[in-house]
Amino acid sequence: RHSQDNHPQICENPPAAVEPGLERVLGLKAAGHGPGKKEFAEKQKISYEELLNNLKKMGFSRESFTTKIEEMSMGQQKRVALAKSLVEPADLYLWDEPANYLDVFNQDQLIKLLKNVQPAMVLVEHDQYFIEHVATQRIKLKKFKIN
Repeated sequence: RHSQDNHPQICENPPAAVEPGLERVLGLKAAGHGPGKKEFAEKQKISYEELLNNLKKMGFSRESFTTKIEEMSMGQQKRVALAKSLVEPADLYLWDEPANYLDVFNQDQLIKLLKNVQPAMVLVEHDQYFIEHVATQRIKLKKFKIN
C-alpha cells in the first residue's frame, strides 16, 4: 500500500517496549482511564471491525472487548498492540520482540495469524520457535571488533 503521495508506508510497532512504551503504541493516557476498544479504534483511526477480528484471532473472548486496555495484563496489552499494528495499512511492518509477554498458546495464535496475513515485515526476535515458524528469510548479526 502506498500513501497519497505514492510513497511506501512503514508501520513501526515497537511491541517490546511494553511498560511505558506500550502506552504510546496503544495511544493510552499516562494516567487515568483509557479508552475501550471502540474508542481506541476511533482515536487510532483504524477499523474497529478489523481490530476485533484480529483480537478474536489472537484469543480474545467477546467479553474482554469491554475491558479497558490499561486494566489488561501485559500479555493482553501486547496482543492488542500487535492486532492494532496489523490493522494499520503498511508496505512493511517493523516489529521488535513481538513474542515477548506471550505464552505458548498466544504465540501460536500470532504465528497462525501472520501465516494467514503474510505481511512484509522485518522483526527482531530471540525466540527461535517463533522465528522458525514465521520467518521466510533470516539475517543473523554477529558481533565483531573494529580495529
